[in-house]
Amino acid sequence: MSADDSLSATEHRVRDIAERYVDELDTKLSTRDLEAVLYGEKDDLTGRDLGSNPETHVRNNFIYPLLDAMGLAYTEEPYGSGGGRDDTRDITWPDFELDDVTEYTIGEHKAPNNLEGSHRQVLDYLDRRSVGADYAIATDGLRWRVYRVERGGDTTEFPVVRRVDLRDLLREISREKSSIAATTPNDVAIPEEIREFTALFEDEAFEQFVTRTAPQELRDSRQQDVEEFYELYIEYLFGESSEYDEATCLMDDVRAPEGATDHEQRRFAVTLLNRLLFIKFLEKNDVVPSGTLIDRVTAYEANGDRLPGNFYETQIKPLFYDLFNRRRGEREAKHRTGWFDDIPYLNGGLFRPSVDDEGSYRLEDRTLPDIIREVVEGERLSDPDGTLDPAVLGSVFEMTINHIGGEFGSQKDIGAYYTPGDVTDHITEEAVDPKVKEVVVDAFAEGHDDSVRGRMQSYSLGEILRKVEDGEGWFGDPDATRRAYDDLGDLRVVDPACGSGHFLTTAMEEIHRVRRGLLRGLNRGEPPSAEEDYESKKELALNGIYGVDVDPIGVEIARLRVWLKTIENEWREEFGCLPNIELNVVAGNSLVGLPVEREGRIQADVWDDSLDELVELRRQYKDENAETERSEVLDTLNDIRDHLDEEYLKRLTHTYESEIESVEEWESVVDSIQGNTLHPTIESIRIRREDGDVLTDSQDARLDEMGCRAYTYSARMDVRSHHEELKEGDGKSTRSHADVRDETVEELVALLEDGFVFSEVERQPTKYDLEQILGEPFHWIAEFPEVAAEGEDGGHEVEFDIVVGNPPYGDIMDDASRLLTDGFETGGMQDVAARFVERQIRLLPDDGYFGNITTLKLIYRSDLKELRDLLRGHFGRLDVACFAHRPQQVFPNAIVRVAVMTGRRTAMDDVGTIRTSRFLQFDKETRQEVFNDISFKSVEGYELRDRIGGSANTGYEVIPKVGTEINISFLDSLEEKSTRIVADVGSEEATPNVIYRRRGGGYWLNAVPENIHGEDATTIDELYFDDELTQKTVFLIVNSSTFYVYWVIYGFFYVLNTGHITRFPIPEGEVLEENAGEIDRLADELWSGMQAVHSGGSRDQFDMPALKPIIDRVDELFGELYGFDEDVVEYLKEYNAEYGRKGSDSGSLDSYAKVEATDD
Repeated sequence: MSADDSLSATEHRVRDIAERYVDELDTKLSTRDLEAVLYGEKDDLTGRDLGSNPETHVRNNFIYPLLDAMGLAYTEEPYGSGGGRDDTRDITWPDFELDDVTEYTIGEHKAPNNLEGSHRQVLDYLDRRSVGADYAIATDGLRWRVYRVERGGDTTEFPVVRRVDLRDLLREISREKSSIAATTPNDVAIPEEIREFTALFEDEAFEQFVTRTAPQELRDSRQQDVEEFYELYIEYLFGESSEYDEATCLMDDVRAPEGATDHEQRRFAVTLLNRLLFIKFLEKNDVVPSGTLIDRVTAYEANGDRLPGNFYETQIKPLFYDLFNRRRGEREAKHRTGWFDDIPYLNGGLFRPSVDDEGSYRLEDRTLPDIIREVVEGERLSDPDGTLDPAVLGSVFEMTINHIGGEFGSQKDIGAYYTPGDVTDHITEEAVDPKVKEVVVDAFAEGHDDSVRGRMQSYSLGEILRKVEDGEGWFGDPDATRRAYDDLGDLRVVDPACGSGHFLTTAMEEIHRVRRGLLRGLNRGEPPSAEEDYESKKELALNGIYGVDVDPIGVEIARLRVWLKTIENEWREEFGCLPNIELNVVAGNSLVGLPVEREGRIQADVWDDSLDELVELRRQYKDENAETERSEVLDTLNDIRDHLDEEYLKRLTHTYESEIESVEEWESVVDSIQGNTLHPTIESIRIRREDGDVLTDSQDARLDEMGCRAYTYSARMDVRSHHEELKEGDGKSTRSHADVRDETVEELVALLEDGFVFSEVERQPTKYDLEQILGEPFHWIAEFPEVAAEGEDGGHEVEFDIVVGNPPYGDIMDDASRLLTDGFETGGMQDVAARFVERQIRLLPDDGYFGNITTLKLIYRSDLKELRDLLRGHFGRLDVACFAHRPQQVFPNAIVRVAVMTGRRTAMDDVGTIRTSRFLQFDKETRQEVFNDISFKSVEGYELRDRIGGSANTGYEVIPKVGTEINISFLDSLEEKSTRIVADVGSEEATPNVIYRRRGGGYWLNAVPENIHGEDATTIDELYFDDELTQKTVFLIVNSSTFYVYWVIYGFFYVLNTGHITRFPIPEGEVLEENAGEIDRLADELWSGMQAVHSGGSRDQFDMPALKPIIDRVDELFGELYGFDEDVVEYLKEYNAEYGRKGSDSGSLDSYAKVEATDD
C-alpha cells in the first residue's frame, strides 16, 4: 500500500490542491524562480510573473481552496475592502473571517514568502478594538500561523500558538513532478506533512483547538505586547520585556531558601514590587513621609558600606516586617530612632508572609534600587498633576495576576476579565444603591405608617441624602440618621470570584459615600472629620466586605486594595491601626464546598460549638484584641475544615463518570473511600485495553471470570454484584467485606498493570477529588461564620445582602471541580458561568440584591432554559443588559458578548419576570452614552420557543433583547401574526422551490433562490417550499431589515440558525395571493440585483449596500402585511445604519453594476 492510500478523503483533497498549485506555479515560473519561491529565497513575485496580483494568485489557487477543503467556512473582507468611509482614510481590514468557529477568527494573507507582512497586519488587527477577534490566521500560503488574543487587566498579547510550514510538502510534490531538481536527500513524508495541516485546520479539530487546547497551552505564557509601564514592570521583575533590556532583573537577584519552587520565587518578587507600590500610595496619602522609598535608596548609596547588611536587609525588609507590622513600643531598639520612627504602625497582618518561608529570602543589591527609581518613583503611574493614579495601580494589580501564572494559571485562563469601571458603576447603581436605599428608608420609616414609608420610597437615594444633610422633615431625625448609618455598617457584600477586588472597593466606596452623607446630617451639614471618614471605611472593611478567589495572588492584591481604600483620605496614626481584613478576603474554590447546591434535599445542620468559638475568635482578632493571635483563628478553622470536608462529601450523592489510567490514580481514589466496600461510592467500571484494540479471547475470559460483562472492545464490572459474588464464595457469607474489597482492588490494580484502563468509572465524589481541584475547598459556613443566619428551624444559612461579581466564563472547569459540582441544578451546563450564577443566588437571602456581569450565552442559548427558570424562580424581576461585540466591546481587550444581570431575590409564589435591554451597541465615542441610557422591558410573552410567545412547555427557548417601546411594538405585530410561521409552510421533501441561506451573519443576512455560492460551499442550508410564491416570500423575508432586526433581537449577531427562519411568522396564504404581484416584482428585482453585485468564485459575497433601496421597499411591503406602525417601518429601515447597514454611496444599482463589470 502506498503512503497516499492511508490519506483520508480530506487529506486527499489537500494533496490535490497542493498539486494543482504546484502545476500552476510551474506553468508561470521558471524552474529557478519556482525553486527560489519554494525555498523561501524569492519574495518579490510580480503580476507579470504570475499573470495576476501575487497575493490574489496564492489566495485563489491555494489559500481559500485549502480552507474550503478543511470545511472552514469563511467570509471574505468581512469589514469591507478598506479605505474607510471617506477618501481621506487609509485603513485596512482583515482579508477573511471564519464563519462557524465559536471563537471569532480572522485571517490575513500575503504573497508567497511575505509572511512577515501578514504577521504585522494581523498584529494590527488583533490590537484594534474595531476588529475584536479571539484568534487570527496569518499566511502567505506557504506558511501558516495561528495567533490567540490573550486578555487581562489593561494589556493584550497575541502569542503565536501554532505554526505550520507547507514548503516541504510543496517542494516534495514538485520533485515528484520533476518541476524542481531533487538535489538533496528526501526525508519528507507527504502524508505526515498533510496531516500536520489537517490536524490543526480541519473544522472540528480547529474548533477544539481554539476553544480548549490553545487556552490550556498558554497557561504559563507571558505577555509581550503591553503598555510602557507594564513592559518596564516585567523587565525589572523578570527580565522579559520586548522593549527594554536591563542588565539584571529582580528574579536574578532573588536568593531563595532551599526547596522553593520557581512559582514561589516569582510570587515573592511580584509581592515585593506590589508592596513597594502600596508604600508609594501611602506616601501620596501622607501616611508615610513623602520620599520614603527614594530616601532609603539615597541613604543606602551614601552610607551602605557602614551598614550591617545590604539594601534589602537594612532598608526595605524592616518596613514590611518590623515597622508597619509592629507597634512602636514593641519594635527592636534599633528601629525606634531616626527614619524608623517616621514609619507608623499600620496593621499586624498587613504584610504577613504570603510565600512559604518568606523571611528566609534574600536579595542582591543590583536591581532593587533601580526598581524604586524607575518603576515606583517614575512618572508612569501619575496623572498630569503628578499624583498617583489608583486606577493605573489597579490595572497593574490585575496584570500581575495575569503574569504570575504558575500553579493557578493566569486570570485569562480561568475565564475572567478585568471589569471596566462603567460596568461596576452600572452594577452599583442597580444592585448596591437599591439595597442601600432600602436600609436608609427602613431606618427613617421606623415608627411611621405605610403611607409615610411610601412617600420616602418615592424619593431617589440622592434626594434622601440631600434631605438628611439639610435636616428636612422626617430626615432631620438624628436618631434615625444614626440608625441608618449603623445599619449600613452591617450590610454584607460578597464577590465569590473577586480577582484583585475591583467590585469590593467599588461597593465599599458607594456604601461609604452614602454614610458620609448621613454623617453630614449628624454634623449639621458639616463634612465628617478625617477620623470619622476612616472609622466609617474601617467598619465596612471589617464587617461588610467579603471576597473569595481561587488565586492567592489575586487575594493578596484585593486585600491591599481594600486597605488602600480605607486609608485613602488623610489617615493618621492616632486613628488606630488598619483593620485586620485578611479573614474577609480569602483564597479558595468558591464553587466547591458547603453548602451543597441542590434545593429540596434534607440536610442536617453542621453548626456546632466549634463554629460559635470561631465566630468569637474572628471578632476578637478583627478588633485587634492583643490576646487573640491569627494563628489561633487559623488553627481552629483548619480543624473545622477537615470535619466539613467529610460532611460535604456525605451530601454529594450524585454519580459521575471519570477516567482512570494509572495504578497511582486508582489507589488514590480507593484510599479516599471510607468503609469496607467500594460500593456505593463506585457503582461500575468500564474496562478497555490501553491501545483501544479488540479484547483477545484470553482477556475476555479473564474479565468474565472477574464477573464483568464483556463486549468486543470493553467490559463492564458492576462493583456491588462483584463484591457480593466474592463474599458469598461457596455460598456461605464467611469473608469480611474488607477482605473482599482488598481482593477487588488487587484484581483491578493487576488490570491496570497489564495494559488496561478504566475508561468510565461511575462513582460518587471522594476526598481524592477534593485534593485535585483548583485551589482549596471553600466551606462558606466556616470561612465566614459570622455571616451565617440562624433560621426558624435552628439551621444556619450563609446569607449576604449583596452579591456582585464578574465570575469566569467558558468551558474551563477542571475535571475534579466539574465532578464535585455536577449536583448543581446547572451541573449539566458546560459554561462555568452558570454554576457561579447559581452559587451567587444561593448566597442571597430573600430581599438580597444581585449584580453580575457574565456571558450573554446564558440568555441567547436555546438549551439553557433550566438556568433561566432558576432565575425566574428566585427573582421577582431580573434585569439583563445585553451587549453586542460590534463595533466595540464592553471588555476593551476581550471579544465577549456580555450580559449584566441585576435583581432582587424575592420569596416567590409564582415565577418572576426577566427584563432585557435592547442589543446594546456602541463605538468609542458613544460608549458612556449607551451605559447611561439602558432601559429594560419584560420578555414575557415574547420568548422564542416553537414560535414567538409559544408554549413554555418546550426545551427550546431564546430570550429576546427588548429594551424599548419600539421593539415591543415590533414584536407585538410579529407575535400576533405567529399563528402561521415559516415552519408551517416548509416542505420536508426537496422541491424546485428552494431557498439557500448562509449561516454566517453580521450587518447583512443573505438567502438566495439559486445556489449561487457553488457546490463546495459548506455553510449553506436549504429550505424547501411547495409553491413559488411562498419561496419568494421567504426569500424576501430573510434579506429584509424586518428579519434582520428580529434576528438581532433573538440571535447573537453572528450566526443565522435555521430555527430563526422557521419560527418567523409568514402571512396567510390569501394575503400572499393578494400581494403576489408586488412580491414577484420585488423578489425578481432583488434577485437580479444580488446576482449583479455578487463577487463569485472564492470571494462569494454580495455588496448589499447597493441593494438597500430595494430592501427598503421590501420592508415597506412587510409593514403593510404585518401591520407595523409607520415609525416601526422607519426604525427597521434605519436599523444599524450608523454601523454599516446602509445604502451604497455609489448612487444606483445600475451604476454600481457597470463599475463592477469594468473592474472585471
